[in-house]
Parts: sequence; structure tokens; C-alpha cells
Amino acid sequence: MQKILVPIDGSENSLRALREGIKLARISNQAKLTILTVAPPIDPTFEYGPWLTREQVEEAEKRAAEKILDEAEKIVKEEGYQADKVVLVGDAGQEIANYAAQKGYDLIVMGSRGMSPLKGIFLGSVSTKVIALAPCPVVIVK
Repeated sequence: MQKILVPIDGSENSLRALREGIKLARISNQAKLTILTVAPPIDPTFEYGPWLTREQVEEAEKRAAEKILDEAEKIVKEEGYQADKVVLVGDAGQEIANYAAQKGYDLIVMGSRGMSPLKGIFLGSVSTKVIALAPCPVVIVK
């Protein structure tokens, strides 16, 4: 195993999955570890009004995703490991599976359900979708 992908949303389950991903990376000859989060797409038909632009909403979503990755990166560093960070936008299950396929990951390690500030990203159905679409084995951590 050379490449492990850990999708996170900031929830306790996803952070437990991150810790398990680090353990697996260590015992797999220092496999490359990537932490990834998926921001929800902005509905182009939604009217934000004169006080809030679409760009401001997109920027807020991006900052929220980056904050989640920064917190996860702290855990990675505390464990004495390194990880790449990736932010994607779209349907979480589809984006995770597509990214794993495009980049040739050997394993995906993810939490079973997320209840984070990015609600709706990892709510049970995401892990189910990733399992169905992923080109590699998926480990679900509770």
C-alpha cells in the first residue's frame, strides 16, 4: 500500500479515521497520506441578496474547509507524520471516489457518519456512496 486517502469533515468520527489512517500509513512502509475535505457546491440559482454575494459565500465555504484541514494537519504533525491537503467542491461521495480513482489511491479510510459544521457532507450516505464508487478498498471507522 503506497497511497492512503482520508476524507474528513471535522467530526469526531472523521478525526478517528484520520488517526487510523496515520497508523495504517506507518505500518505500510510510510505510505503517502492525503487528507481531503469536500465543500458543498453553491447553488447557482440561489439569490443571496444585495448584502451577500455568491463569491462571499464561496469564500466562506472555502475558509471553513481549510480550517477543517488545518485542524487535521495538527493531528498529523502531533503524530509525527506528514500529509498532503486537498479541498474539493461538489457531491462528497462522488468527489472522494473520483479523486481516489484519478490519483491512484490504494485505500480510503473514513468516518462512518459526520456531524460537523459541514453537515450534510458525511451523513452516512456519503460513506455508502464512496464504498459503491471507490476504485479501491474503503475502511469505515466508527
